[in-house]
Amino acid sequence: MFILLLAALAAPAVGPGSIAEWVSVQTEDAKPTGTIVYSRTFELDFEPEQAWLKYTVYTSADFAGTTYRSFVNNIQGPGGTFWMDTQYTALPGVLHKGTNAVEIEVAWVKNGVPGPMLMRLYAKGRDEDGAEKTIDIRSDSSWTYRQGEHRPL
Repeated sequence: MFILLLAALAAPAVGPGSIAEWVSVQTEDAKPTGTIVYSRTFELDFEPEQAWLKYTVYTSADFAGTTYRSFVNNIQGPGGTFWMDTQYTALPGVLHKGTNAVEIEVAWVKNGVPGPMLMRLYAKGRDEDGAEKTIDIRSDSSWTYRQGEHRPL
């Protein structure tokens, strides 16, 4: 029974889609200290009425000093330091019809590889004909990453 409950929680909650995947930096791309920015752009063909982002970055005890935070359309969202503290933010007025971008910045100060990222972004609205539309984006192999400069708070 417990296994069935876990499977139900892991399945997509809205419409067709896959389960979110951890997105990782390749070991050869990591530096002893620095910043990585995971990113993805996407198109919305409707104005969102509701939208939210949930994400975390895996950090272990030996990565003391690791921090992460989100940016949606260059607007900073919440961040954290421990992977079990999943970040959640509502995105009213942040997403818009057209091209949108989401970035997860991970900065670390000790030797090691930055932790992998897991996220889900959901938006709901109506098209010009009044039909309900949704988009459900999850972390997967379509995400890219780059070495980045840590943005000041």
